[in-house]
Amino acid sequence: MSVEFVIQYAFVLAAVVAVLWKWPGIHYLPAALFAHGYAEHLCQIAMNGLHLWTYPVRIVPMVEMSVPANDIVIPIMTMFWLRYMPTSFRGKVYWIIGWSIGLTVPEYFAERYTGLIRYHNGYDWYVTLILWIMTWIIFYAFHSWFWKRWHFEQTSSI
Repeated sequence: MSVEFVIQYAFVLAAVVAVLWKWPGIHYLPAALFAHGYAEHLCQIAMNGLHLWTYPVRIVPMVEMSVPANDIVIPIMTMFWLRYMPTSFRGKVYWIIGWSIGLTVPEYFAERYTGLIRYHNGYDWYVTLILWIMTWIIFYAFHSWFWKRWHFEQTSSI
């Protein structure tokens, strides 16, 4: 088994163990489902429309995208990210930047030293950082919008 498969299985195992060990709650499930759809669509556009990257080594070879990342790891990370996000504005800014840097560093090494992901026009770490910052803001905005709307509909129907 290659190192790429070991890495993918390790991330899936870590995500599943984390969610079983410390379930963040049903309150975060809509955001996790949104994160899954967002990741799938973003990868489809980047891979097939813009031809920015590919996943040469995949657990599920029939699927062009990274199943562990898009279907398991990113939705679970989103639930934990929202659950433990600070309440202050400054805390949220640091939280977004910290998580974005924390995900950019492993992607840098994955691109440079493994066959997990290949960028066709070269890899620029700051593009990944900006993409993660925008992604976390979008996930937070969806989560806030969903629960404000749900709360409004519940209170207005009484």
